[in-house]
Amino acid sequence: LIGARLSGGGGMVSVAAGVERVGVLLEGFEGVEIAAVNGPRSVVVAGEQQALDGLVGVCEGEGVRVRRIPVDYASHTVQVEEIEEELRSALAGITPRAGRVPFYSTVTGAPVDTATLDAGYWYRNLRHTVRFEEATRALAAAGHRVFVEVSSHPVLVPGVEETVEACGVGSSVVTGTLRRHEDGPGRFVEALARLHVRGVGVDWAALLGRGSGWPVDLPTYAFQRRRFWLESGRGAGDPSVLGLAGVDHPLLGARADIPATSGVLFTSRWSLWSQPWLADHSAAGVTLVPGTAFVDLVVRAGDEVGCGLLSELVIEAPLVIPEQGGVQVRVSLSETDDSGQRTVQVHSRAEDAGPGADWSRHVSGRLAPEAAHADFELTQWPPAGAVLVEEAAERAYQDMAETGYGYGPAFRGLSRAWTRGDEVFAELALPEEAGKPDGFGVHPALIDACFHAGVFRSSDAERQLVMPFAWNDVRLFAIGATALRVHLTYQGTDTVALRLADATGAPVASVGSVVARPVGTEQLRSSSDVSGGRMFRVVWDRLSVRSVEVGSGFVRVGSV
Repeated sequence: LIGARLSGGGGMVSVAAGVERVGVLLEGFEGVEIAAVNGPRSVVVAGEQQALDGLVGVCEGEGVRVRRIPVDYASHTVQVEEIEEELRSALAGITPRAGRVPFYSTVTGAPVDTATLDAGYWYRNLRHTVRFEEATRALAAAGHRVFVEVSSHPVLVPGVEETVEACGVGSSVVTGTLRRHEDGPGRFVEALARLHVRGVGVDWAALLGRGSGWPVDLPTYAFQRRRFWLESGRGAGDPSVLGLAGVDHPLLGARADIPATSGVLFTSRWSLWSQPWLADHSAAGVTLVPGTAFVDLVVRAGDEVGCGLLSELVIEAPLVIPEQGGVQVRVSLSETDDSGQRTVQVHSRAEDAGPGADWSRHVSGRLAPEAAHADFELTQWPPAGAVLVEEAAERAYQDMAETGYGYGPAFRGLSRAWTRGDEVFAELALPEEAGKPDGFGVHPALIDACFHAGVFRSSDAERQLVMPFAWNDVRLFAIGATALRVHLTYQGTDTVALRLADATGAPVASVGSVVARPVGTEQLRSSSDVSGGRMFRVVWDRLSVRSVEVGSGFVRVGSV
């Protein structure tokens, strides 16, 4: 009925604002109604196309984010009344009955008896405003804390998260089940796993079946184990035993003050075992430490000695992380000069390099004892005049993969982007695969994603493998952000300034300029030889094992 009678007569638009604000925006637009209220900042309007065009223009002028929904009809408006008689007739044979599961209606916003869901109810369901937020609030008020959107793509999860947060009812679990263009069975099992680890009961037997290899509960006592592989002699003990001071930063293990000077040395060990998110950052097939990791650890090192401004940082050589083993890392700060500034350097060598082995210098720079003060904010979002880039994340990561960058899930933080002349605006979120931001100023994977939006400024002919080379005037205002708004201002083809804010627009960090330069694949591959001088080392080998039949069941092992 919708396709035959209503198609072509209207449209629908999603507005990222509260229902009261949307009501004010609708004043003066005849023929447009509020079709759905999905969350505190998620409203859908519907009506005549010409009126919707005018509304979209007003929203964009006032900095309110809008998105057209790809339909050509106007559900939940007066236009539905044209098919009321036919709809009631088509649904007249429905005989509703009482259900065993409580049913919260988005027509009433409250629980209803499913025995009342007759043809008249389903007509009202299509005609009137969808009160999804109201129904979600009612569920939360009734004590429900687990929300699963069962659909082919999680379009309502953000609305549920916003609503539950606004209710202030404490910790809740909100997840989808599937995502378009992604592995269906894998994504579904991942959703179940997310529920399971948050304490939600999952009937795994219904999904996996039972067999000889069925999982059993963990023992109630602490694990007791014996290690049979050779030990390398490294201990993970308290650094204070060795006269060192611990540092609460994932990339800075310990600190040592240099006698007779005000110099400081930081020591650490990096590997894909201890920092697994590094495996998701590569170029030309080589796993590299991102330049943003150097920036974050040097800023933290500066904070340790009262130097809050990273005035200059030059990345001289890439640091390659080996697939097996790790690298020793040293961050050295000189004593202060007459102006109170310090020089900083970062060196590395293979973890199994013997005493006296050479170190490779990767970074040099200067730190200044200036306090960080923000002179910006990004509260108007997106800014007026900015043009939305359609499918920004999909386009960016496809283009960068074709250029030679390898970004795994931990580094795919770009979600949306806008352009305005030589400016790019983007929204970022720290992927779960990157781990928690604890200890970082701003997680390196999140800062690295700031540059991913820059792909929209380059033509296909201009694209080449480039790396951040020189950072200037880096200031940190807040720590622990998991979502960012970023404003990039390009100064020529190879230089960009950054302003970073959190999800509310409050300043997080700023960078006066970042200069990038091309990197050759041969240069990267030549940097990947970090093997040490020892003939024998203990390493883990990854072995692929096929399914093996055991009795009447199967043991399925992916890899060890």
